[in-house]
Amino acid sequence: MAHQNAVYITRYQGQRQQLLRNVYIPAPTLVRVLRGSKSLVWRGERVEVTPGRWLALSAGQSLTFVNQPGDRGFESVTLSFLAQPPGEWLIEAVPAVEAPCLAANTALAFCFDALVNGVSHRVDETAQQHLALALFAQLRQANKLTLLFPGEELTWRDRVARFLMADPGAAHSLEAVAQALGVSRATLHRRLKQENSSFRQVLADIRMGYSLTVLQKGHTVTEAAIACGYESRTRFAERFKQTLGVSPGQYCRTLIKPAEVSILRPETIELC
Repeated sequence: MAHQNAVYITRYQGQRQQLLRNVYIPAPTLVRVLRGSKSLVWRGERVEVTPGRWLALSAGQSLTFVNQPGDRGFESVTLSFLAQPPGEWLIEAVPAVEAPCLAANTALAFCFDALVNGVSHRVDETAQQHLALALFAQLRQANKLTLLFPGEELTWRDRVARFLMADPGAAHSLEAVAQALGVSRATLHRRLKQENSSFRQVLADIRMGYSLTVLQKGHTVTEAAIACGYESRTRFAERFKQTLGVSPGQYCRTLIKPAEVSILRPETIELC
């Protein structure tokens, strides 16, 4: 049986300002800035995120971000959760109405780092679940868990997105994904339509997010296109710019190039 992480971890860097629009959030996500700052466009206003202030984003949103490097550049880490907190924690929660931010503290940072280290060292699934639960407990204590999980039920768009996250570049079809989720093709199509979505749109959103991760690792635009399931580099570049507001080349010019190019792996996906 394949090893299933409780969370996807993604790291981002930049040496120039990065403006990205329509960044899809496929799973509840914590964003922690380590260097520089991040601005979130939230209901027409900018919310500033610094190393002392984290973002807690619920799934299913498409958001606009500006990553601003400081003297030592920009760096952030995101945790995208597949694990869920106990149902009773969600029932008791009051839906949040404030901006999706929280003040960092030592307890939150400890639990965050423990989960990152656990996943990085490939501890087993049960241990990862417990580490994620510890972080959820600290968020609950701070009355911020509802920012990540505003409700108990996953939408069908969320379910499809989380399934696709495991391998964004594969040749996914509506039929195959419907079968994996235990419904018919027609039922999945209808339920996504009821949520004003479609399988094709969710797949494109997931792939565009993943493409940012691939480019962050130092791969070329052509390699990113292939990794995201595109046969045409041109079509990939068009979709990238149409969705995110910049071309792949423009995005690459904002990056800090890694010393070594990592082997492509589907464990991480870009969120913001």
